[in-house]
Amino acid sequence: MRAAHPIQPSLPLATLSNKHARRLAAIAKVLDGLPQLEARVLDDLAPPGVRRDTGRDGLSAQQVLRMLVLYLLLQVDFEQLEFHLADSPTYRAFCLLGIGDLAPKHSCLQKNLSALRAETIQALQQIIVEQAVEKGIESGHAVRIDTTPVSAPLRPPLDSQLLADAVRVLLRLLRRAQKQVPMSLPNHKRRVARRSSALRQEKLDEETRACLYFDLIQDTKRYVEAAFLAAAFLDGVPGEKAARLSIALRAQAESALCICDQTERRVLDGQSVPATDKRLSMFETHADILSKRNQVVFGHKVLVSFGKSGVVLGAQILRGNPADATLAQGAVEQVMHNTGRIPHDAAMDLGFASKQNVKDLKELGVQRVAFPEGRGIDGQAACGSRRVRRRLYRFRAGVEGLISWLKRSLGMGRSRWKGETGFLAYVQGVIFVASLQALAPLPAR
Repeated sequence: MRAAHPIQPSLPLATLSNKHARRLAAIAKVLDGLPQLEARVLDDLAPPGVRRDTGRDGLSAQQVLRMLVLYLLLQVDFEQLEFHLADSPTYRAFCLLGIGDLAPKHSCLQKNLSALRAETIQALQQIIVEQAVEKGIESGHAVRIDTTPVSAPLRPPLDSQLLADAVRVLLRLLRRAQKQVPMSLPNHKRRVARRSSALRQEKLDEETRACLYFDLIQDTKRYVEAAFLAAAFLDGVPGEKAARLSIALRAQAESALCICDQTERRVLDGQSVPATDKRLSMFETHADILSKRNQVVFGHKVLVSFGKSGVVLGAQILRGNPADATLAQGAVEQVMHNTGRIPHDAAMDLGFASKQNVKDLKELGVQRVAFPEGRGIDGQAACGSRRVRRRLYRFRAGVEGLISWLKRSLGMGRSRWKGETGFLAYVQGVIFVASLQALAPLPAR
């Protein structure tokens, strides 16, 4: 059974006057005043067509939303969150757990929070922005825009480790398929492990290294061939389980072939493989290669727009590594859509600067556009005066601190949820919680 609110709440728990407890109380007050948030969450927990009035009582939509906020604020895993909800009266009160309610298990927490889609959390964020504009916390008069890389949960993509991962994944799937497919499996697991371990040694001559990689690639291709044969056989086996296994075998075999191809080109042939052709992981296949300030990040570039408050007026998780100069118009259009207002001022760093961006933003209705000096832009025409330009660029500098706050205080620097859908939902969740905190200022004692 699912509901927006707990149907019969237990006796309430007393709250403390601590600063952290008062902030949670302010956030709870905002959530209570926005019932449309829990209505969106309820649609994910119990999709249309699923009955909500039968079965065992589950966590309500309001409780799941508050547990998501607490999970991101504390930056803990699900087992630690289970402990906090069982141990802390303040956290139990925030999550609407009374004296007689048992704390949900970590598996229950993971199942409920992972049910929230990125699109739903993005819709919640838009409601928060609209509420901030309505209350006057954010005017939408000025916007400052920047990009930042966010890492996916994967280790550095070594070629030897990627090949070993490919063998491990294909072997696991082939063992499942062996129950329905009359075939013998390749038995090179220990051989692959020895070669993968040897390739990670620091001192290794080029000839030995090439021989080890050649053997490792050939072993991986044997598993790929077996996977394609098993998938072809499963196509003729009736049943949904066989169809799903066939799809999984083909998808993982194609990923393994990509890894074999890029390793041959890079290691054996000495070619340079473009970043767009590289496969970084057997699991996080969506990740891009990003470079910023001499640091390589495996994940996605995130475009964020802030106003004068800490509310995130717009956020986009980008594919690939597009140049910042191509993103300015889309960022301002998203801010206009979320706030319902045309920004009067827009401030960005030199990466966004171009004459075309000044022209496009002026056509959208932005009166003053501030970039650092350079790129042949007439600052007088873009901002009106040098004084205004300096003031707007000082205003833009605050976006660096806000992005640092997102990464250090809310953990946006690295996604803790796996897969593409998990990555998108996690980043959108951090942005939602950040805006929620800005909308709920710390009350006085």
